[in-house]
Amino acid sequence: MAVIKMNKSSSRRTWFRRIAWALCLFAVALIVLTCAASWYIDWACCAVPPTVNIKQPLPVPQVHQTDDGYRHLGNCYLGKKDGILRMRLTGDSFSLGYYNAVLTGQLIQQQEMSLLDTVRSHVPSRINLWLLTKYVLLRNRNLPSFIPREYQIEIYGMSVGYEDPFPGVYPLYHRLLNYHAAHDISHAVMDTPLVGCTSFAAWGSATNNGHLLLARNFDFNAGRCFDENKVVVYFKPDQGLGFISVAWPGMVGVVSGINEAKIAVTVNAASSADSRTIGTPVSLLIRDVMQHASTLDQAVKTIEQSSVFVSDSYLVADGKCGRAVVVEKTPRRSSVRPPSDGDEDFIICSNHFLSDELKNDQKNLRYMAEGTSVERYNRTEGLVRSFYGFLSPQLAGEILRDRKLPQSDILGLGNDAQINPFIATHSVIIDVTDGIIWVSSSPHQLGRFIPFSLSDFEQAIGAEQIPPDPVLASGEYDRYLQAADLLSKAQSLLSKSSADEAAGLLRQAEQLNPVLYLPPFLLGKIAFDGNKWEQARTFLSKAQALYPPFGSQRSEISRMLNHIDKEQAKRKN
Repeated sequence: MAVIKMNKSSSRRTWFRRIAWALCLFAVALIVLTCAASWYIDWACCAVPPTVNIKQPLPVPQVHQTDDGYRHLGNCYLGKKDGILRMRLTGDSFSLGYYNAVLTGQLIQQQEMSLLDTVRSHVPSRINLWLLTKYVLLRNRNLPSFIPREYQIEIYGMSVGYEDPFPGVYPLYHRLLNYHAAHDISHAVMDTPLVGCTSFAAWGSATNNGHLLLARNFDFNAGRCFDENKVVVYFKPDQGLGFISVAWPGMVGVVSGINEAKIAVTVNAASSADSRTIGTPVSLLIRDVMQHASTLDQAVKTIEQSSVFVSDSYLVADGKCGRAVVVEKTPRRSSVRPPSDGDEDFIICSNHFLSDELKNDQKNLRYMAEGTSVERYNRTEGLVRSFYGFLSPQLAGEILRDRKLPQSDILGLGNDAQINPFIATHSVIIDVTDGIIWVSSSPHQLGRFIPFSLSDFEQAIGAEQIPPDPVLASGEYDRYLQAADLLSKAQSLLSKSSADEAAGLLRQAEQLNPVLYLPPFLLGKIAFDGNKWEQARTFLSKAQALYPPFGSQRSEISRMLNHIDKEQAKRKN
């Protein structure tokens, strides 16, 4: 009997060993396959630089700095005045990119570090970040096929002129190429309605002198360096039209610009159910318009015929004919939206579609319900109507700086439902008729607006600076920053279940910024979770009155208040 038990025990141990060996072999095979797949993706999907005939070796760039701090390289230069970087670039495609990188290399490095930090903050898990990196690499494997060769060469020139600070993070040319699709990639992967850009155009009877004005806030919360190091660039390529672009160092694409033919274009993110795996990055599409379109019809046609992979709205204006339209564009459809009333000389653009063809798209409707686009659109329209007939660059600046909360007379500080939520990396006002563009100095659109001109770039004769927003001198903005820092620390503590410590910081933040919904909202949630119903009601009611910007937040507050009513009714019974 004992022999039989020993045989059974021995047999079980044999099976356990076999299973253990099988699991080990499976794990080893999985690791090998994962490494092989990772290597293959890296090898097969990294973008290869275009073949370019350039003199080798390249001469060492001779950068000369003048007494005013400007750095000169041949006919190109980079300088800073009135708080704004300004750069002039001339030459063929390779030279434009090469000189750009040589002049702005240190600034590009700061931005790259900030961008990588932003990605890590959104994806803190190293495994998830690795998976996301491989997914984007695989998804973007055909990106070069959708980028015109002249811009591939320009980006390659940048990679030659820029000393790579991160040699272990994929080849430099591949990174720089993909950075130009950062907006598109993040939009396609996250598809979030929480972004916000606001723009409008007015002309004819709407403005004080009949000129065509275009104004926009470019809201892009990816790090302070994108605001502080914004750069106004006058591009003068050997082929095509010269143009002024407002973006950041190292940017070949355009998000806000005007060309020598007085065609101005800005872009606002949108959402639709249409999709495409890959396509032309929107910034390079607008670059194509800037460099090659000389009429409104040409600009619209270029956008309509493009193969993009995310949804956006393009505000396009022509200073020669004094007219502007919005091109609503998805990866599959496009629609040109004229002014809503043919008798009114203005058009508004935020982040939702309004054309008959696209307004009922299900994702667009969800975007409108959850995000802040409708509120900002309505407020902008109301202000444009109130200033109708008197609109000037100065009044356009007031609209872009507006802080009024929806359904209230309260002037908010940092609420995303405001036209100005303090997240813009640049704000511009363009007199498209005269070819003059005013660009905000940091922070955001609160500093002075500095004029630049197509005719003489830095010498915008007859155009005055627009004074800074009074919120800077009043100390309100400084208190907003202090409160924002406390909020960030409090939210970090809440993620670690340190509610009591977080509550102390939230009360301090509330004192510094009493018109922001977030401190009482979070304090209300803490009290709610602790079954402190009356305290929760007080905080949540205050947050509700300060207009939480997102639909899900407003719904959550309503649910909690309803639950409190039921709990208190139970106690009375």
